Amino acid sequence: MPELQRQDQANENDKSKQELDNLVAKIGERDISAADIVLNLVQSAECHVIQNCLDRFLIDEECSKRGVKPAPEEVSSEVSAFRQRNKLLTGDETHRWLSSMHMSEYDFLSFCEYAVKLTKLKAVLFEKRLEEYFVYRQFQLRSVELYKIVLAREEAAREIISSVRDGESFLEYARKYSLDQKTAKAGGYTGKILLSDLQPVAQDLILKARPGDLVGPVNVYKNYEIYLLESIDLPSFDDVELRQKLEDELFTQWLVDTRSRSGMNVCI
Repeated sequence: MPELQRQDQANENDKSKQELDNLVAKIGERDISAADIVLNLVQSAECHVIQNCLDRFLIDEECSKRGVKPAPEEVSSEVSAFRQRNKLLTGDETHRWLSSMHMSEYDFLSFCEYAVKLTKLKAVLFEKRLEEYFVYRQFQLRSVELYKIVLAREEAAREIISSVRDGESFLEYARKYSLDQKTAKAGGYTGKILLSDLQPVAQDLILKARPGDLVGPVNVYKNYEIYLLESIDLPSFDDVELRQKLEDELFTQWLVDTRSRSGMNVCI
């Protein structure tokens, strides 16, 4: 009998622990369970959150397979970097942030550990492919710095081109006549944009131009655009941010392929 009583107590403890594990929050007298949260996510069309969680299992499995494991000093470095990026410069600021995010210190360490693990996995997966992918993408990654004027009529665009070539100010015409309100006040200045973001015909004309040249008019939807080319910049493989962007692109495709191979089936 004592043995049965101990077994009953153990079963009761397991049941209580399971109920506690499933409890996410309380609102008044109502208990909010993990199942309630999942159902709410589905009904509010936030299924991508569930997909992100499932992806993490795939990533953890790949890390285990490849022996990817963050060292304590790497996690510590990520903690410091995260705090710097988010201006959590004191212990009090960090604890207030953790409280606002409903995270414990253990949760925060796990979060930073996962970030390190993900970075290391990407390096393992793509170290030998990244430069080859850069070569494949480098034309699309060219950036241009230019000014533009957007007009409703082609004849007006040609008149402005003629006037600017005769010495009139492109910037003043942009301020007075450009239909693009985002750039007009800045004299038509667009900043640096990807060449691939322009219309194909504009790309061809700009690649044949030199800094200081006028390009256009180019028919874009129902309007006509004139460009004053400032510069064309070729991408560099030494650009850290660019390498990160390319690595993220490769990782996104890897994740899609891995989901497909895994036979993942979301049962909700």
